[in-house]
Formats: sequence, C-alpha cells, structure tokens
Amino acid sequence: MPTPSYSCRMIAITIACTDLDRSERFYCDLLGARAEFRDGQGCRWLTMGSMRISLMQNAEQASPARFGVHAMPILWLETPDLALAQRTLEASGVAIVHPSDGQFMVVADPDGLVVEIWGSEIVVGDDAASDEANRSSGVTRVPSE
Repeated sequence: MPTPSYSCRMIAITIACTDLDRSERFYCDLLGARAEFRDGQGCRWLTMGSMRISLMQNAEQASPARFGVHAMPILWLETPDLALAQRTLEASGVAIVHPSDGQFMVVADPDGLVVEIWGSEIVVGDDAASDEANRSSGVTRVPSE
C-alpha cells in the first residue's frame, strides 16, 4: 500500500447508540465524561480528557459484536483506581466483559460497545523510560509488531 501524501489527526469519535439519555448517563455519570453541548442535529457532545465524543442516536439495535470474536473499535480509558472503578461499575449493573487483572478491565457500554479501562500506573511508550516505569509496577511491555 503506498504511503499517502497527506496526514490526518484524530479529533473526535462518534458513538452510535440506541438511547441518548442512557448513553450519556453511562459516559458521564459512570466514566467521568463531561457533557458539552447538543448540536441541533441530534448529537450530544462530551469531553473526556482531551478526547471529544459525539453520541448519536441512530442505531435500532445494540451491537451484536462480541469481544474477542469480532473486529471492533475499543475505547481505551485510564483511571487512578481500577479496583474502585470495577466495584462502582459492577454495583451500577454495567456488563463486565473481562474483570480486572490488576492492570485493566473490559466493560460494555449500554449498547454493547467495548471499553477498556486501564490503571493509570501503566505508562504507554516504546522507550526505556516507560519500560522502567512499568517494570517498577510489575508490568511488562508487549513489543509492537
């Protein structure tokens, strides 16, 4: 595949949902997103850290995709207290796809879309400094292909 002569940058992600209110409650009340505005086109815009999320109610059914079986986008979040996040999400009835192993957990949003939640002690990087930070937390980086 030829290398394009242009570049793109990520500015937002749109999450198609079946119920705007339910999805907004999940992302804001349980995951800490902040509601920003409604755009007049039926979308609700949220921010979560530096990421912008557009919730768009344009799906009739929840996602039939199954984690580990189907290709899918996965929202990757981090939290300073993974154990507290798991207890809170379980108590709220959120579907836990993969319980915490001490490093990360996987949950499903109200429409079955997969969200990975990592403990923020994991340092993302492909260098000696991030390897050392992770090693001191007992984490080993998986080399990229």
